[in-house]
Amino acid sequence: QNFRNSLSTQVLANYTVYDFETNADQIRSYVFRKYTVSDSLSYRLFGAQYAGMHVRVELEDKGSFFQQDFTQQILQSYRSDFYNLFLLNNHFLFFRVMAGYTYYRREEWRHLPQKRKSRSIINQGPYLNVRYQAQKNLVFSANLSLSSLKDSNYKQTQYTTGYMKLYFSF
Repeated sequence: QNFRNSLSTQVLANYTVYDFETNADQIRSYVFRKYTVSDSLSYRLFGAQYAGMHVRVELEDKGSFFQQDFTQQILQSYRSDFYNLFLLNNHFLFFRVMAGYTYYRREEWRHLPQKRKSRSIINQGPYLNVRYQAQKNLVFSANLSLSSLKDSNYKQTQYTTGYMKLYFSF
C-alpha cells in the first residue's frame, strides 16, 4: 500500500450560563466554540522512503451568552492554518530521519463595536528530526528547526529551536 490517508475532525463547545445575571454590564455567562479539521497524506516512494503532508484548520470563537433570550454575542474569533510537507526515511543506518517545512498562520478578529482584524501571525521554516531506537524500550530523538516569525503587533524575527529527548519505557 503506497498511499496512506487520515482525515479527522473535532468539535469543541462550552456554553456556561448563570441564570441570576440581570445587569448587562456584569455578564459572566459565556460561549466558546472550536472546530478543527485535519488531513494527513503520505506516499511510499520506495523502500523506507516516504513523502507526505499534514494540513490542519481550526476555527474558534468566544463571546457572551444571554440565557433569557437565548442569544450570543461573539467578542473574538480566530482562524489557524497549519501546513507541513515532509520527506521521511524510516531506516537510515538504524535512524529515522524526517526533513520538512512547516507553515503556520493565525488570524484574529475583534467583533465589538464592529468586526475588524486585530492580529495576524505567520511562522514558517524548515526542520529536521532524527530518531534512534537504541533498544526496545529506549529511544533518542533530536529536533532542529529554523523559523521566521511575522507578527502584525511586533517586528519580524528569526530564531532557531533545537532539543534532544531520551525516552525510556518500562
